[in-house]
Amino acid sequence: MTKDRIGALFFLVLSLAYGLEAQQIRLLPFATGEAFTPRTMPTALAIVGGVIAFLMLVLPAKDRPKKVGEGAFAGWGGFAWVKVLALGVLMAVYAYLLTRAGFIVATSLFLLGGFLVLGERRWPVLLGASVPVVVAFWFILSQLLGIYLTPGSWWVAFGGGG
Repeated sequence: MTKDRIGALFFLVLSLAYGLEAQQIRLLPFATGEAFTPRTMPTALAIVGGVIAFLMLVLPAKDRPKKVGEGAFAGWGGFAWVKVLALGVLMAVYAYLLTRAGFIVATSLFLLGGFLVLGERRWPVLLGASVPVVVAFWFILSQLLGIYLTPGSWWVAFGGGG
């Protein structure tokens, strides 16, 4: 099995799990007959992702000669496992920091760390691609859409807003 097929299989399982979880979203009583509900977009994304992953699995790969005697897990060796592990640790740290340091600080640090793990080393690019994007996203969510984003318990403990 090649790396492409392993990735497609992983993406198919992820899409199926996402689609099943999307069906667990509770609907308000008045929203059951509506055409667009909170389940609509996640379900559509799961279906599109599943179809694409399935097609990647069943359609023949282009520009790749078939190797005779290739083992089932032979494609796993070419992945950057250290980067995958580092990004997983970053996600766990982000989840920890989100309620403590707040959305802006935690998300900025997560993006900075992610860009560093993926190989970006130019600080103007790192800061320009993380901090302004996070602040703009925070503004859209909290100020325009009215979604409450906690400033973080550390910020509140030090006398900041809350």
